[in-house]
Amino acid sequence: MKNEQNLQLNQYELTSANMPTVALVSLFMICAEIVFTAFVLISHFSRIERYLPNLISYVLTIIVSLFVFSINRKDSKCSMKLVFGSQVAYLAYMTAWGLFITFLDYTGGGHITVFLAILLGVSALMFITFSTAIIYFPVATASLVAVLLIVNPDTGLAFIFNIVNFSFAALFGSYIKYSHYTKEQEATHSLEYLSYHDNLTGLLNRNALERDTKAKLLGAKSFILMLDIDDFKAANDNLGHTQGDNILKQTSKLLSDTFGKDCCYRYGGDEFLVIVPSPPDGWKESLGASTIGCTLSGSYCTAVITDDDQHLIQVMDRALYVSKNSGKNKLQEVSPSSL
Repeated sequence: MKNEQNLQLNQYELTSANMPTVALVSLFMICAEIVFTAFVLISHFSRIERYLPNLISYVLTIIVSLFVFSINRKDSKCSMKLVFGSQVAYLAYMTAWGLFITFLDYTGGGHITVFLAILLGVSALMFITFSTAIIYFPVATASLVAVLLIVNPDTGLAFIFNIVNFSFAALFGSYIKYSHYTKEQEATHSLEYLSYHDNLTGLLNRNALERDTKAKLLGAKSFILMLDIDDFKAANDNLGHTQGDNILKQTSKLLSDTFGKDCCYRYGGDEFLVIVPSPPDGWKESLGASTIGCTLSGSYCTAVITDDDQHLIQVMDRALYVSKNSGKNKLQEVSPSSL
């Protein structure tokens, strides 16, 4: 079952989780670049031609960040493919932008903190799969080292070694963040599975019935079948609870194989409910030819499910017991007039 499997997310599946971070980072970059632009214009207006590359990068970053923010904002209506594409493109752009700013700073005798801050930000803020991170961080680091060697061919090995160590730490941090996220998602999926599935049979439970009724069944014309196992209590008492559990599991498998697992609910005890748009051919024969060790009785109808679904269940429940009291091992059709 899915809740028992280790979650292996690909980068595309992390798109939604990354949206708030990308939106916030892009908004921060817009504000920061506006401040930097104003600072350069005010402080260096007399030497503005010297800072033209910086101003061009600031303006370009503002435009790109505005576009990315519009796609990744909370109320965005864009498709996940477009959102994912914007995130990949923005990561590539910010990396290139960081290299460019670092080149300008390092050429003027400054530091490389801008690019290191980008690596640290990606590691700390973004959810990146290990396979993606193991490509991104080495490539980004190699690009940085190439820029440093172009500006200063005499850059020392110790300096380069420290940068590589920083990149390795960022890679490791990114892996830890992704691992924690996947564990949280596994726990969430497991709890969700247990909330909507019967622990013994694996079928959907009554919580799932309420959820599905509101989400997709309400107002839809459906085939509805309610079943229970004949003389189940006697079988449970005489054969033991282990055998009783096996009968429940076999019945669940029979219903899943006949109607599909997503349409079958364990309603309670030895009662089962099936709701499908239309029944498959030969469904009665399939249920009658079961080898579960007990026979089945039930009631069925075709009806439009409404908010008052409990009334429908009560009518079918009465029909089910009419069937059992008239000899069991019968399927009683409920007429529309009795609903």
